[in-house]
Amino acid sequence: MVPFVDLLRSYRTIDGTRGPGAAQGSSPWWLPLSWERPREFFAALWTQAESALGGPAKSQPEVGIDFYADLVTRHLHRASKSAAVRWHEPAEGWQSLTLWQLDEQARALASILVGKGLQPGEHLALVLPSGASMVVGIMAALSVGSVAIPVLPLGRTYVQRLLADSKAKQVVTCSPYTALHGLLDYQPLVLSKALLAQAGAGPPSVTYAPDAPALLVRSPLRAPDSLLAVTAADSYCSALRDGLLLFGLRPGERLATPATPQYAPATYLAALLCGAGLTELSAEAVRMDASPLYGASLRAVVLTQAIQDSLSEVGGGPVGWGGWFRDPQEGFDVANWERADERLRLSAIPHANLLWDAASGGAVMVSELRRGPPQPYMAPAPGCAYLLGALYGDGPTVTDVGRLLLLRKDGLPQGSPGEALLLRTDHGYMYGGTALPRRAGWSYPSQDVQTVLTQSLELSTLVGATVVELGGGGRFGHSLFVVVLFTGSQATTHIDPKECAALIERELGPGARPDRVEIVPLFPRRQGGTPGGAIDSDWVREQYVSSGLYQKAGSPLFRTLTKLRAALLQRARG
Repeated sequence: MVPFVDLLRSYRTIDGTRGPGAAQGSSPWWLPLSWERPREFFAALWTQAESALGGPAKSQPEVGIDFYADLVTRHLHRASKSAAVRWHEPAEGWQSLTLWQLDEQARALASILVGKGLQPGEHLALVLPSGASMVVGIMAALSVGSVAIPVLPLGRTYVQRLLADSKAKQVVTCSPYTALHGLLDYQPLVLSKALLAQAGAGPPSVTYAPDAPALLVRSPLRAPDSLLAVTAADSYCSALRDGLLLFGLRPGERLATPATPQYAPATYLAALLCGAGLTELSAEAVRMDASPLYGASLRAVVLTQAIQDSLSEVGGGPVGWGGWFRDPQEGFDVANWERADERLRLSAIPHANLLWDAASGGAVMVSELRRGPPQPYMAPAPGCAYLLGALYGDGPTVTDVGRLLLLRKDGLPQGSPGEALLLRTDHGYMYGGTALPRRAGWSYPSQDVQTVLTQSLELSTLVGATVVELGGGGRFGHSLFVVVLFTGSQATTHIDPKECAALIERELGPGARPDRVEIVPLFPRRQGGTPGGAIDSDWVREQYVSSGLYQKAGSPLFRTLTKLRAALLQRARG
């Protein structure tokens, strides 16, 4: 049998059906072959996509990639007045930008960037909020052939760190964020309607070499603390697969996804490449107005636990989506699921697990769409070359338990084994959590939290800060993150735990807000036993879990020893 024939018909399971003879929940026979022969798989998908998208693309996988021509220009004749992106503003409610407006604004911004000297291949940082501003920025960056670096303005320290890592030649932002600490040092271009209105016609779109970098993004699976480059070919091929096969998108339909760095900008590419629109969701937006989630054209929805909770609160009857997806890294609360299913009948809608990594182009692992309660089974996404790596070391595992290890085109591993733990079964793989505790698919920024706290003028009396990561929190796979502040012999009454949590959120974004803040009037143990050594986080965790810190903090003996140590340290400092 010839592989990779009729891919769209055999994999489009978003409505719970496949071609003749395919049972619900069964994998297409060519799926394992796509892991072994990804180049052949994507070439076949590229050819077959023409019928679904209304004609050939300008891009050619082995020649060059013209993102703008295929994501925007290609669909203007058909859907110029349809909403390319919908997003929520707290004061104005749901907003939309048509494809024609997106084209007009992206070309205007591209003209300005070229006029300021931006060359193809140079890094362009986009410090912009989710919604129209970020989508316009990404499309303009891809139009001029630059390396786009999306930076959501989640917090001052968060933005500053990403900009430092980005090595951006130019920075684009908008007026609410120019006051972010250190941003003005980059002399950013401040995006506004007035600025775009004065711009000239945009230059012709640039064609990327297939192996040229097009995006620079963080990877929750491979390098949580670093920016990784995604080539033009990888971005385009993954978007084509995710849009047409996994989400089942066709022109005129819509995809709804969380407005977080985990999914964007790969979800932008997947939707626009298929001629579909994108709705960016947040828990707050759904709680205020969930009406966009009940549209007839809504083909696929990616739900976070927070968005699901908000949707369950507002109710509104059963939703009518074609299918929905969840990230298994968020854990699973049975009681919470039963309440949501009772109100929304989610189990009646085909759904799947989806492990997403924007730095890998999009989907990495996905389960079969099926009805009923969520299941832990998954398999690598079509065309995703992988290896089940050993739990310790860089080689393949010799057992059925290992880490997901993505492979490059030459068959070599992309760095060390990733964070996702898998158990090989007769049905594929069972997701087994992550190597380190996570929050909503991301590693908690423990080091950044410690830096923010120790450098804060309001907390100048701290002698140390660290993060304790705990499993649990009410649902399987969920972790708790506790910030422990050590004050030495100083009184603890002048430090407000709520203000500390708010400080972390302001600097690093809502995802970094800890579950608890504990203030301990002791000195922490430090590695090497020296005053300037790093805090022994393993010791802190052991003492916290066993209640040793509380017992010592309340002991008269330890309080006296703490004061004595403070005096000795003061004398040593002169």
